Amino acid sequence: MLNKRLIIFILAISGVLIIAGFILWLLFKTPTKIPITEKPAPEEEITIPITPQTEGEFTIFKLSDVAVISPIISDNKVLYYSKLNGNVLKTDFEGKSIQPLTNIAIPNLITTVWSFDKSQTINIYQENDVVKKVLFDFASQKATQLDSKIKSISFAPNQNKIAYQFIDDSLGKNTITIADSNGLNWKDIFNIRMENIRLYWTKDNLLTLTSAPSGIVKGSALTIDTTPKIISLKKLISDIYGLTIKYSPDGKNLIYSQTDQYGHNPTLHLIKEGGVAEKTNLNTLSDKCAFSKNNNIYCAIPKIINGSLILPDDFYKNIANFSDIFFKIDMANNKSSIIFDPADFKYDFNASDLNISPNEDYIIFINKKDGLLYSIKIK
Repeated sequence: MLNKRLIIFILAISGVLIIAGFILWLLFKTPTKIPITEKPAPEEEITIPITPQTEGEFTIFKLSDVAVISPIISDNKVLYYSKLNGNVLKTDFEGKSIQPLTNIAIPNLITTVWSFDKSQTINIYQENDVVKKVLFDFASQKATQLDSKIKSISFAPNQNKIAYQFIDDSLGKNTITIADSNGLNWKDIFNIRMENIRLYWTKDNLLTLTSAPSGIVKGSALTIDTTPKIISLKKLISDIYGLTIKYSPDGKNLIYSQTDQYGHNPTLHLIKEGGVAEKTNLNTLSDKCAFSKNNNIYCAIPKIINGSLILPDDFYKNIANFSDIFFKIDMANNKSSIIFDPADFKYDFNASDLNISPNEDYIIFINKKDGLLYSIKIK
C-alpha cells in the first residue's frame, strides 16, 4: 500500500515539474525566424516622380463617336476602323471632318495590320469562334480570304510582300514564309519551333520575331536576315519577362519593355541602331509608346501601377485601368520630360495605339476607358 502511494506521489511531482518546465520554455524560447520572399505584396504600388510640365498650349480633341481599332496616320489624316461595324473612316487631327472609306461590315473585328503605304490591310476577326484573316485592297475594294493556317503576319516596308508564320499540324510544318501580299508566290524561308509569335518586317530584308508577351514567362526577340542563302536566327533580346517591342518607322531604332518575374515593375529600354540597350527612367509598356517621324519617342506613363497587376497580360485584357501622363524622350540627348498631364484639364486617359503627327504637334491615341479616339495638340 505504501509503495502504491509513493508511486502516485512521484508521478504527481513529475507532472508538476514537466508543466512548469514547459511554461518556462514558452516564456524564454528564441523566436522562430520566418523566411521572407521577394514577391511583392498584391497591394504594392509603383509611383513615378512627376517632373514639371513643359510650358505651352494644349487642346484635346475627340476624333470619333464610336470605339476604334487600329488607328494610323496617312497623309496628315487619321485612318481607323470602327469597332461597331468594321468600316474604315478618315478624319483630320482635330476631328472636324469624318469621311467613310469603306462600307463593308466586318463583325467581331479584333485588330488590323496596315501596309506601309496604307493601301492594304489584313483584318483579323472572329467568326463562329474561329479567328480568320482577310486581305483588303482599298483601290479595288477587293477582299481576299487568307489561309487559316497563316498565323502572325506583317507587311514588307517597301515592297508588295508579306511575311507570316504558317503552321500545319497535319504535316508537322511550322515555318516563316514570304509571299506576295495576296498570298501567292509563297516561299518558306525558315523552320521554327515557337508556335505563338509576333512577327515584324522592320527593314527591306530584316524580320524580327518575338515570343508571345507575358509577365510571367520569359520572352526573346530574334532577327532573320532574308538575303543569305543559308538563313539563320540571331538573338536580339533574350530571356526577358514581359517582353514587348516597338520599332521606329525606319526600322533603325527599337524600344522594348520588360517586367520582373511576377509581371510587375515595367521598365522601358531603348536600342539605337548598332548600339546596346539603354534603360530609360520611364515605367511603362512599349505598347503605350510611339516613335515620331524624327525618331523621338512619346509615351503614356501610368501615374500609379497597382502591384496586383500582371503586365502586359492585364493591359491586353483591359484589366489594367491606368491614368496616364504623357512624356517625350528626345533622341538627341536621351532626356525624358513630361509634356502633358490630362488631369490638369479634368481628363482621364488610359492610352494605347499611339500615333504622332508628322510635325510632332499632335498625339493621337485610343482611350481604353471608353474605346474612343482622341488627339492632343501639344504645340
